Amino acid sequence: MPQPSKMISVVKTAQMADTLKLVVDGRVVGSVVTLGQDRAELRDASDRPLGTFVTTEAAIAEFEKLTEVHEVDLGL
Repeated sequence: MPQPSKMISVVKTAQMADTLKLVVDGRVVGSVVTLGQDRAELRDASDRPLGTFVTTEAAIAEFEKLTEVHEVDLGL
């Protein structure tokens, strides 16, 4: 039986308004930091930069490609 693919939850924290945490199975596996109107930086779980993107969505999409894990819509 094939295993279901893992899902990324995108969580906005109150402490860091410009940061979205990428969570898989209850673990923070990365983050996206908004650097300005047209820039978002993708970071790994150790807070090392992985790249800069035009939008937050583009950064999350790149993370999905790198990890083969897909975002789950929380409907928030």
